[in-house]
Amino acid sequence: MEIKENEHQLVSNIQKQLKCKVIKVVGRGGQGLVLLVALEASPNNRAVVKVATKEGAASKSMSVEIMAQRKLTKEDTMQCDFLPIHHIVRGSFKDDYLLMHYYPISIWDWIHLAELPLSILKLQMTMIARAVSYCHARGIAHCDIKPTNIMLGEDLVPVLIDFGMAHIDGHSTGHSGGTKQYLPPEMYKERYKDTNVNLRSADSWSLGITFYAMLFKSYPFKPATNWPELEELPVISFKKHTTCRVSRELVGSELEAAKSLILGLLSFSPSTRLTAGDASRHSWFE
Repeated sequence: MEIKENEHQLVSNIQKQLKCKVIKVVGRGGQGLVLLVALEASPNNRAVVKVATKEGAASKSMSVEIMAQRKLTKEDTMQCDFLPIHHIVRGSFKDDYLLMHYYPISIWDWIHLAELPLSILKLQMTMIARAVSYCHARGIAHCDIKPTNIMLGEDLVPVLIDFGMAHIDGHSTGHSGGTKQYLPPEMYKERYKDTNVNLRSADSWSLGITFYAMLFKSYPFKPATNWPELEELPVISFKKHTTCRVSRELVGSELEAAKSLILGLLSFSPSTRLTAGDASRHSWFE
């Protein structure tokens, strides 16, 4: 994406403040601007800078993401390798910048480009579930888990990113948020009434949709417009696609174990849904 005329001053400020060269815009939306940069200290290493471009929802989302990063990077007896480490830089014009590692591809793009063996996907799923469980244990509900928010680092290690919609110990952007295809039924019933929704359980649902998408390169079903009237989960097809390597490997006991995990995460009732921690310890991963 090209830098717009009204963004040139902001880009100039960022280059001076962070001692970097902006290469291009890699994302632009309601939450702000995402820039690919080369750092002067290490020009061959690419990084990403995220900055709110206006007041309101964008700056509030940035504040929430900064709060999440501070909580996740705080000294702890346990560290998680599957979460991004951001550097928070105070800008000269009351802007907060998030400086983060550049991941060139998401897991969604990767699974559509490559035929990964089932063993690799299972390992990645375990890591993703552990990352979500780590967040939950620290009072953070991500609220926008999906394959495009899971990037791939070195050795295909998944990294959960984008905490702009997160709820952290009661702090949020004010939206129940999330992406439609990954929202659980209760989010439709109590849309934007966060006190009535267990957001960690909602994350588990999103995790279930994400795992299904990783295995079958599609969604298990379309979000039902009549979710509030339904009392049980629509039928999910675990049909095997002969063109998909994973689907050819996913047979017999492997398929039954995968179904157990995904259906456990997609329990229609939030109270009986598997937690992210449960998912990371599921027997399928043993």
